[in-house]
Amino acid sequence: MKEKWPRAASAIIAVALFCWLAVVTMQGGLAGFDQMIRMHAHALATPWLTATAANLTWLGTLGVLALFGGLALAILVGAGHDDGTPGSWCSSWPVRWYSRTH
Repeated sequence: MKEKWPRAASAIIAVALFCWLAVVTMQGGLAGFDQMIRMHAHALATPWLTATAANLTWLGTLGVLALFGGLALAILVGAGHDDGTPGSWCSSWPVRWYSRTH
């Protein structure tokens, strides 16, 4: 029981910080900080850095993410798990995870 308290306290602190950040952001309290970071980023801008950022942004498009997601799914399904049958990881991992943690 003792080991659960640090996790609960960490979760409560994280939620409180997130709520504080959301409220401050909605009230415009971080506009000055945002402006300062933006101006520093624009001071560092170069044509090759802009092109690199544009190319890296392309990796987050739906087509690229769907391709890599499908590839990962195919690898996981094809790999199988404990009993060697393809796809058995899909139904057995929650049971193994729960039995390991409780």
